[in-house]
Amino acid sequence: MSGLDGEIRACLRETAREGGAVRGRFIFPSGFVGFRGHFDGQPVLPGVCMIRAALILAEAAGCGTGELSEIASAKWYRPVSAGEVLDFSVEPGPNGAGPTPLRVRVTLAGERVADLRLAVSASAGDAAP
Repeated sequence: MSGLDGEIRACLRETAREGGAVRGRFIFPSGFVGFRGHFDGQPVLPGVCMIRAALILAEAAGCGTGELSEIASAKWYRPVSAGEVLDFSVEPGPNGAGPTPLRVRVTLAGERVADLRLAVSASAGDAAP
């Protein structure tokens, strides 16, 4: 998914740390590859693009490798159209020797868009001895 990841990274506008969480703002323009064919005439951002955005944000914050190990739960509350400003909050949990659990909330102007529970592979520095 490196081509898709590169396009998602280009949509990341800002990041910040807040306590143990990392926050990021994404804006997916109408030309974003994820909108192609999903759906013609009324494009909707695919859920997989939100999952990849959360993983990219987590990786940038040093929370694992960005390689998805598990989708424990995923709940979408509303569709996302081109140009809408999405705010991501990614909170890593303790990982020990295994995958790092992530709690992800996506909002648009304060309205809940998605709640995700993911796990990512530990980075080399996090691996058990």
